[in-house]
Amino acid sequence: MTSRIVLGAALALGLAVLAPAAAQAAEPVDLAGAYVLDESEVLTPAEEATVKDSLDRLYSDTGIQLFVVYVDSFDAAADADEWGDESAILSGLGDNDVLLSVATADRVYDVSVSAAFSLSTDDLADIEQNALIPPLRDDRWADAAVAFADGLRGEGGSGPLPLWPIVLLLVVAVGGAAVFLLTRAARRRKNGQAGLAPGELSQQQLDQRAGTLLVELDDSLQTSEQELGFAVAQFGDDATRPFAAALQSAKASVAEAFAIRQKLDDAFPETDAEKRQHTLRIIELAEQADAALDAQADAFDALREVEKNAPEILGAVEAQAAALRTRVPATEAATAALAARYSPTAIATIVDNVAQARTLLELATSTAAKARTDLAAAAGSAAVGVRAAQASVAQAAQLLDAVDAASRTLTEAQAALDAAVEELNRDLAEARAVPGGELAAAVEAASAGLAAVLPGSERDPLDAVQRVQRLDAALEQHLGALRDRQANEAKARSSLERVLGAARGQLAAGEQFLATRRGAVDTDARTRLASARQALDEADALAPTDPVAALSSATRGATLAQQGTELARGDVDYFSRSTGYSPGGGGSGGYGGSDLAGDILGGILGGLLSGGGGGGGYRPSGRSSSRSYGGSSRRSGGSSRSSGGGRRGGSGRF
Repeated sequence: MTSRIVLGAALALGLAVLAPAAAQAAEPVDLAGAYVLDESEVLTPAEEATVKDSLDRLYSDTGIQLFVVYVDSFDAAADADEWGDESAILSGLGDNDVLLSVATADRVYDVSVSAAFSLSTDDLADIEQNALIPPLRDDRWADAAVAFADGLRGEGGSGPLPLWPIVLLLVVAVGGAAVFLLTRAARRRKNGQAGLAPGELSQQQLDQRAGTLLVELDDSLQTSEQELGFAVAQFGDDATRPFAAALQSAKASVAEAFAIRQKLDDAFPETDAEKRQHTLRIIELAEQADAALDAQADAFDALREVEKNAPEILGAVEAQAAALRTRVPATEAATAALAARYSPTAIATIVDNVAQARTLLELATSTAAKARTDLAAAAGSAAVGVRAAQASVAQAAQLLDAVDAASRTLTEAQAALDAAVEELNRDLAEARAVPGGELAAAVEAASAGLAAVLPGSERDPLDAVQRVQRLDAALEQHLGALRDRQANEAKARSSLERVLGAARGQLAAGEQFLATRRGAVDTDARTRLASARQALDEADALAPTDPVAALSSATRGATLAQQGTELARGDVDYFSRSTGYSPGGGGSGGYGGSDLAGDILGGILGGLLSGGGGGGGYRPSGRSSSRSYGGSSRRSGGSSRSSGGGRRGGSGRF
């Protein structure tokens, strides 16, 4: 994971044109995902890398995230405490985050933590006095941050132990099994497992951590898959085979984690012990997947060697962008035609695709132009611009392709709806013919449901076919008890391809919507879509031998796909309302030029430069506590502290 964070640092340098110049009297800062912000320029690149390695070790061992800021002066705030606390709030830091701020010219420091932070005020003061202040007095700025991080980890003799050893020692006092438990915990951390002793974290904390990991890893997989496609096209299958194997391994781990999450979300409650066990397994699987992707990050970086091929790649990207621009008017007209024919709900996943594609093409143009300037100046940041332009064009093409795919899906859904209505009518006739009116209630329910679906069904045939199929599935449950096994299988086979086709169309629309708006979509929608994919894969596997079970899986997959799409749309709507994002906004200049373009660039590069790291995808908005352009999945983005929650920490002169 360290390699991702170091690459993220390179990105931050590559985007330095977007940052304001450091001032003598610095205003409180928004870190925007950076772990080290050196506005005083007191660190060498090697020292900054050392500090970041120390922050990584602190997080890996304790779960504590330390952020470090160097400025000249805190004069813009009333005092050091206020400056640090305001910066923590602006940066959206959480209860397990620590902000160390150092005013190098004024020789003042501040430590800001949430009131709910696990270490006491006395413990923090001890670490400050014994670990932090001595190197600060000698102007050893990097050593001060490293020593402070080590103190939080419990090293150096004077700092407190991190939370997990304290828990283990308490277990020792009660049960006398210290050596065994410590050995087991160390082995589990070494093997990349969850490494959590019982009682170390609450169930709520485990749920938050598992949800964050799933979102980040799901984004990482999609970004990594796009990276693999680029590499295959450029270097061939043989050179990229290890990357493909690592990606498949990570996909398997994440798929299992989503399946467990779906089980936790179903209608059958688990005991507290079962829920904890399942949640720990989700965390373990997500960390394993993250490790598999991280293991390939350096190899991806070495393979790319973008600098060597940058002129050729830029030429290809600019040609692709020009071709896509010629497609935009036709795709815009196609979108308008779909809007006239279908309901807003039916085309909700693609209605703003053209606007977003235009924004991405503008971004590709500006980044490609700056990359050419940097190439002429032999600037190392040229590779960043090349990759940003390449990724922007690829995602713009995906957005335009999605409109064409939606048109085909809706046309096919209308044919599927007609067939589904015919089949339901046949089943109704069969049910009405059952002697004694045994299925009269089921017939009445299905008939009433069909009468409610048909009016206006042509405006949203994808939704209508799902509703008719659910009616038929309910009626089939009653009829199934009256048919022999052979008849049931024949009936299932005749329905399976139609149900699978409609379900795949629904899932494709949902996955496309998620793929182009990943930054705003939360865990529940992703879980439903991942579970839908698994259900459809299961249906495909069962179809040759058990068509009845395959039809059940296909029907379940269709329902999950529809739920996931609706949840994803709800997440994006909420994100838009809460941030004021407008999909048509654009901008240019540098590698960003506007908040939207900056976020697109940050979302793309945060994952692509890492070979599949955390922040991939297009996050269409401004500041967010979970945004990290460094690509590291250790940025939890958990509960953010607010001005009403209270903060504490130490400050003083050195």
